[in-house]
Amino acid sequence: MHLICHILDIINTCEEEEKEYGCCYSSMFLTVWIIGPDGGTLTFDGSDSFKLEIPPGAITHQQQLVYMYLHNQPAAFDGLENISFSPVLDCGPDGLKFKVRFIP
Repeated sequence: MHLICHILDIINTCEEEEKEYGCCYSSMFLTVWIIGPDGGTLTFDGSDSFKLEIPPGAITHQQQLVYMYLHNQPAAFDGLENISFSPVLDCGPDGLKFKVRFIP
């Protein structure tokens, strides 16, 4: 629970700073960006292993905070149907919808 609170604090700080566009915060496991109508690419600090390229027109309003969180351990075994052998990447905020389809 402590980690979730820390992530929420970082996101809230980024929103309060009212930064125009670009990276607000980046580490090896969390990156928070402000993206506009021109699109952008989210990456983690010091790595291009995981990135999310948001194309122009996918976000129609002036600014949208977008984040990615990389769980540093594979997801736990969840019954017989859900087994993950690789790290899990979460993107948000929840409910974010893009106007242009793209493959992350």
